Amino acid sequence: MHQTANDVVKLCLPFSEQPKFAELFREIEKEDGLQLNLEMNSLEDAFLNITIEEEKRHQAEAQALQINAVPESINKKANYNYWAQLKACFSKRYLMTIRSPQGYFSIIQPLAFILTSVIIPKGIPDKSSQLVSFSAFLCVGFTANTSIYCGGSVYDREKKTK
Repeated sequence: MHQTANDVVKLCLPFSEQPKFAELFREIEKEDGLQLNLEMNSLEDAFLNITIEEEKRHQAEAQALQINAVPESINKKANYNYWAQLKACFSKRYLMTIRSPQGYFSIIQPLAFILTSVIIPKGIPDKSSQLVSFSAFLCVGFTANTSIYCGGSVYDREKKTK
C-alpha cells in the first residue's frame, strides 16, 4: 500500500486472495467519505510482476542447488594408466582422421612428399644434387605435416571436439 496525490491510497491486492475481495469491498463501502475505484494492472505491470516472480524462483532454485559437502571423488588419488591414455590418444586421432578432410590430408600429404622425394631425385644425374633434392622434399613434407598435427589442437577447439 502506498499513498498517492490527492488523498488517494493505492492498494495492490494479491490475486490469490480473490475470494475475499467481495467482503473487503463491502466493508470499505460502509465507511462514509470513502470512494472506491477499481483498476486492473496494466500489461506492463503484469510483465514486471511475472519477471520478478521468475527471478525469485531462479534464486530459490540456485540456492537449492548449492553443494555443502565435498564429493568423495575429489579426495581420491588420481590413477593414471599409460596404455589406456595411449589407446585413447590413438582412438581420438583415428576418429578425427575419418571425420574430417583435414584428417585424410594428414595421411596423404606426408606420403605424397615421401614419394616425391624418392621419385624426382632419380631424374637428376648428379648424386649430390639428388641428395639435396631428397632432403629438401623430406624437410618440406615433414614441416607441412607437423603444421597439420600442431593445428589439430586449434581445430579441436574450433569444432569443440574436446
